[in-house]
Amino acid sequence: ITTMEAYALDDMPALKTLVFLGRVTSYNANAITSTCTAIEKIYVPSSALSYYRGKFSSSAISTSYTILTGTP
Repeated sequence: ITTMEAYALDDMPALKTLVFLGRVTSYNANAITSTCTAIEKIYVPSSALSYYRGKFSSSAISTSYTILTGTP
């Protein structure tokens, strides 16, 4: 995946884990919506941790997730 468009993960209430293997070139703040209430863990590359923190903090995602570096 190179881009995350708006509502890309909309209506996925059972989704618990996301894994980003690289840095996307474009991330819409509404890609992960408030309907994704079960997300617990988001894995991102350590080299892109600050990038993803910024993107997720400005999105509608629930605040109950944990960002981890690496892959599960």
